[in-house]
Amino acid sequence: MVSLLCIHEIYLPVADLTRSIEWFTRVFGAEIEWRFEEKAKINFSNHTSIVVVQSNELNRYTHIPFNLESHNMPRTVEMLLEKGVRLSKSSISDGFHCVDFFDSDGNRIGLVGAEKPAHIDLEENIAVCATFLAVRNIDRAIEWYSDTFGLTFKRWSFTGGAGYISNTDEHNLTIKYAAADYLQRDGMVFAETPNVNRLAHTPYVLQSSNAFQMYKELFGKGVSLSPLNEENGLKSFEFIDIEGNNIGIVEVVG
Repeated sequence: MVSLLCIHEIYLPVADLTRSIEWFTRVFGAEIEWRFEEKAKINFSNHTSIVVVQSNELNRYTHIPFNLESHNMPRTVEMLLEKGVRLSKSSISDGFHCVDFFDSDGNRIGLVGAEKPAHIDLEENIAVCATFLAVRNIDRAIEWYSDTFGLTFKRWSFTGGAGYISNTDEHNLTIKYAAADYLQRDGMVFAETPNVNRLAHTPYVLQSSNAFQMYKELFGKGVSLSPLNEENGLKSFEFIDIEGNNIGIVEVVG
């Protein structure tokens, strides 16, 4: 049976690749695994990463694209302020602390963690922990992805100032969420927001157990697809989802 295994890569479009790399390494001490032409892979803790991609058009997000998780939120927030990083209003609920920060391109990104660290001397281990896709109607998105890929979802909601993006920085909204259950690791999280923009750039690539078979199945279901490519040990293509976003599919061969 063909399955979606995990999120293979998370993309963050930026206007200046060199500037963005310098910003993430300076602010978070992140490491660069590779840089090739207009892309660079930035590694965080726990074998997590993002790929910053130089683009003429950035994504106009209506919800943060992903969260970073801190094991020492008080110290991490203090560190960001010391380095001049702009932060949103914090949301703290049941001991869980959420705040958004803005990168060198103005992309709004989440930072989450326990309000108080488990150990007072715990180091600042920052890792990517969730990836979000804004949707207009979460029930319709769940139905489409369930019918198309056989996914199941876990639902919840959160009220606070973090996450949602519009012309003002601060909000106190209740956002509905739904997380997809992938075979190997957690997958995308839908966030139903008051406004939704079609993303200009692919937000992420999903890893499939068999890209060729999945391509045939999606084609048979009438899903709009790009050509299927095979290069450097990867089989890949893109599909257009119900929100009009281009989402990547890849199979790592060998």
